[in-house]
Amino acid sequence: MEEIPEGVFNNTKLTVLNLNSNKIVKIASEAFDDMPALELLYINSNYITEWDNNWLNGAKSLVQISVSDNQITEIPDEAFKNYPRMMTSDLQGSYIRNISVKAFDNSEHVD
Repeated sequence: MEEIPEGVFNNTKLTVLNLNSNKIVKIASEAFDDMPALELLYINSNYITEWDNNWLNGAKSLVQISVSDNQITEIPDEAFKNYPRMMTSDLQGSYIRNISVKAFDNSEHVD
């Protein structure tokens, strides 16, 4: 699976989604929209190169996202704006060169 298409998980009741080690290169901007019950997302050990601020619109229950061991190089402004309950984000093992000073704006609980 190289790409996660837009809306593929819409309206699911999943609380945990593990997509580790799937050779994912691209995640469509609205791939995980409308997943209100999602709490944990694991997309580790893939080939993702870009962070998209719109990945999880409507995932208001998300508390942890793990994207370690990918090829993301930059974390943009308000990267975590759609995740008001987020407490943990794991970005280790990626090629991050720049984290915007505003990346965690509107994210009161991120560790």
